[in-house]
Formats: sequence, C-alpha cells, structure tokens
Amino acid sequence: MKTSAVSISCIILCSVLCGCSTFKKMGIGDQGKQVLAQAVLKGYATNTIKGTLSFYEEMDRGLVINGTIEGLLPDSSYAIHILESENCDTSEDENDFDPGSSDTHGYPWMSPGQHHAGDLPNIKAGRNGKAEVDISTSLIDVSDSSSFSVLNRTIVLFSHADDFQTQPDGNVGQRIGCGKIIAVQ
Repeated sequence: MKTSAVSISCIILCSVLCGCSTFKKMGIGDQGKQVLAQAVLKGYATNTIKGTLSFYEEMDRGLVINGTIEGLLPDSSYAIHILESENCDTSEDENDFDPGSSDTHGYPWMSPGQHHAGDLPNIKAGRNGKAEVDISTSLIDVSDSSSFSVLNRTIVLFSHADDFQTQPDGNVGQRIGCGKIIAVQ
C-alpha cells in the first residue's frame, strides 16, 4: 500500500515539476487514462482547424474519444464520423466505418446494426470556437486483431451537424478536417 502511495506521489510531483508532457510520453491522457490511440486533426484549408483526440477504454463507457478541436465557428455544431479510409484524401467516395454491415446511417445511440459504427454524436464549439470532445461508444475498439478496430482509419469533421436521418450520410456537408487514428506505443 505504501509503495502505491509513493508511486502516485512521484507521478504527481513529476507532473508538477515537468508539466503534462511527461504524462503524454507515458501514454496517459488529460483524463488520467491509458491512451491507446490518438488522431491529430488538421483542417483541409491552411491554418484553420486543429486538434488532438485520444482514444481510451473505460469499463462503464466502452471506448472513449476525448480531446479538443480548435478553429471552429463559435456556437456551431459539427458532424464527426469515422471513415473506412486509411488516409485523409478528400475524395467523396469514402464510406462511414461499418464493420457490422448495417448499411444504414443513423443515430449513434441506436442499437448496434441500426447505424454505422462510425456515426458519432455531433460536437459543438463554444463561443471561443473550441469544441471539447467527450464521446463514448461500445461499437468500436482500438484492438489490433478486431474487425471493429478503428486503428489506421480516419476521423473526419464535417461542416454541418448530422441530422442522423438523411441517407447516406446525414446531410453533413463538406469535410473540413481529418486525422488518422494511430496506436500509441
């Protein structure tokens, strides 16, 4: 018990003296969770959208996608989807990640099989043009051996909020930002 308390004290002291970068090197995210994967989002236009999303697991929430995206229009909502593609090419023929073969775009809170696993809840930017992302899902993972893994897929931000009804993509508009989901070593 004392060893654990000493270890935790050392980690806290190290974070105070060295800053949060120490935690990032250890693969520990802002929420104190073991980060399994990350995606660095960049806007398609120069010097616009940027952000980092971390992927980690929580027993009661499943896979959690957490982070911040900046450079958005204040008080605006945006669709965010995980796509099948492995790069941030802007071609329009890339599909939402759908390992369960639902073939249906829909609300992310619906039962598995009633929507693409890559259909995620909309995010909203605050007055400062920054969106705090905190999404959880049990439909995807970041395991190397799973057909539901989003590793090496892309997470894409769209110009409009998803209506979750219009087929095939929810009337989300154009792609405005993208990042590849990569395992954290």
